Amino acid sequence: MNLGSPNIWAVLTPLLAILLASCSSNRAVLMPDRFDTESLEDGSKRFVFEVNDGPAARWEQARARALSQDNMESALEVYFEQYPFCEKGYFVYDQGFNGRAYTILGECQESANASGK
Repeated sequence: MNLGSPNIWAVLTPLLAILLASCSSNRAVLMPDRFDTESLEDGSKRFVFEVNDGPAARWEQARARALSQDNMESALEVYFEQYPFCEKGYFVYDQGFNGRAYTILGECQESANASGK
């Protein structure tokens, strides 16, 4: 195997990037392709957190890992650490992958407490 070969570096470069990202002490923020919020008349605060998958997606450091339920829930936690929307936490009431995007639907805990849910 010749390490000077361009083909070997095409394979090694992404692997090294993933390894370095996983060893980093900083938690990378996965920026969603869609983050919509809605405040309803009853005081409920809801949100949609969606990340596209596939060749058209805008891949960043955190997207190098495969989309999965655990990864997406962790990504949402890190996102809210950096960009707070819910003051007292949140709960997820639906999530799924439709073949092109992983979507999480949630509601802020403070709105659920205020409305007696």
